[in-house]
Amino acid sequence: MGAKTRRSCQSAPALRHIQDILLTRRMSSFDEGRHPSRSLVGRLEHAACDSQQKLLFVSCLGDDCVSVVDLHRGTLVGELPAERPRGILLVPKAQMLIVATCRGVDAWRCDSLPVSHGSDESIVPLDFDVSAAVSSRRKLFDAPDCGNLALCPRTGQLAVTHRHCITLLDVESFWAAANAADYRATVTATIVLPTQPEGFDFSLDGARLYANLPDIASVAVIVVDPFREAVCRPPKAVATTAAESGVVAIASLPASSSSVLSASPVRLVSLPRRHWDNFPLIAINGGFAVVTRKPACLLLFNDDDVEVAHCGSLVGDAEDLFFDQRRNRFYVIGGEGNVAAIQIRYRHKKDGRTHSRPPPSRSPLSEKGEPADYEIVLVEVETVTSSVGARTGCWSNTRDRLYVAAPESKSCPAHVMVFEAQTGENDSETDQEEQED
Repeated sequence: MGAKTRRSCQSAPALRHIQDILLTRRMSSFDEGRHPSRSLVGRLEHAACDSQQKLLFVSCLGDDCVSVVDLHRGTLVGELPAERPRGILLVPKAQMLIVATCRGVDAWRCDSLPVSHGSDESIVPLDFDVSAAVSSRRKLFDAPDCGNLALCPRTGQLAVTHRHCITLLDVESFWAAANAADYRATVTATIVLPTQPEGFDFSLDGARLYANLPDIASVAVIVVDPFREAVCRPPKAVATTAAESGVVAIASLPASSSSVLSASPVRLVSLPRRHWDNFPLIAINGGFAVVTRKPACLLLFNDDDVEVAHCGSLVGDAEDLFFDQRRNRFYVIGGEGNVAAIQIRYRHKKDGRTHSRPPPSRSPLSEKGEPADYEIVLVEVETVTSSVGARTGCWSNTRDRLYVAAPESKSCPAHVMVFEAQTGENDSETDQEEQED
């Protein structure tokens, strides 16, 4: 389960493999003598990290459960029953763990989950009360084939994908009113897209929702807050027609409490020619990033939906993409058994020198006036070997850790690979001119 590394642009590693956490179930007392433990055998989906309590939650789609991992001791402490879980996230403000399943969206109260007991190694392992956690579960939303989840950073709305739709839910007041078991979260809007969405994310200002549409090699840009969109992105002097800007109609499902987003356009941003099978997507300050599988490439777009940089020769079968804000770096997890670290660098257009930090005055991603003096360059600084089939995980900005969920294979049981992010020498200095591909 060790990790091999290939580095290209810096002497210090970008990611250091520090730990493997086995995902093994404890069997009942009847079977304990013959089979004391058993590895999770099914497909592993997305994960969420509670940095404060040092807990990791992994969606185990093939085993119909959510595994709860104690990161301090590196052990599996319990499981939450969930039918084919996929997307998962924590809502700290609402004190909820939310999981998308094949039958809808479930939520658990965080105070019913295990709590870390500190850093004293002599303290006994955590006791996980499954019955208490199960009794706190509530159904947020009913819909078949729910997939990914995203939380609006400004309004706290929850977005969930199901088939060709994205539904927005009000979850902040859910627990206060959820006295009855059949209570559901309020649906604020439902958007029907031309094809099934995959990776999606809210813009950091909460005005937009970006959604990957791999079947048509496009990204849907959905304006969910027209007022904030107009404030943050004033319209240009030259107006474009609906056909020119790629606007498509919104279909809103009938719901008594649902608001229709008919005034908010959905703009389809086509990927560059011969780029398709786009799955991972993440919003960053001033734009968004997309990873395509064919060919393996990271594409960076600004707020005007214009491609400003790209980096090819990435890992294959990518499904998860994360952004390290402190180091200005992307991490791409690929199912072929690799994790790529891609650094954002800023190259001066006149002298060709590159910098790892954005210029103090302006950024190429958010520049609205005259052309910036710097242009963005994406550089793959390192590729680390993980495990074949490990294509999902999560990133913790507070702990500087990347967690990669590796399913069971012939050589090793299911486990979570823990990587520590490092700051390379070239990340804090001015670099020499680098040639693009």
